[in-house]
Amino acid sequence: MLDAINLLEVDRIGHGYRAFYIKEGDNPDLADKVRKLLKSKDIHLEMCLTSSWLLQSAPSDKSQHPVKSCLEDDFSCSLSTDDPGVMVTDIPND
Repeated sequence: MLDAINLLEVDRIGHGYRAFYIKEGDNPDLADKVRKLLKSKDIHLEMCLTSSWLLQSAPSDKSQHPVKSCLEDDFSCSLSTDDPGVMVTDIPND
């Protein structure tokens, strides 16, 4: 994500969970740096709930999903669907 932010100057990132969901072996300082950049540059994050659970890129416990931190910390984010035909979902179900 750092390269996308710094080199490509993006204003929107799909998913981006790893800045909020730190797994064992991840560098928490790097995640903190990414979060600060996302916030300072007001980069929008698209959150795909079902996709993140099915692909195990976020916790299976819905109450621990990174979208919760994004909303609580006033990051720019929205709910999206990721390939609704494959994931068999839509926005109302997510």
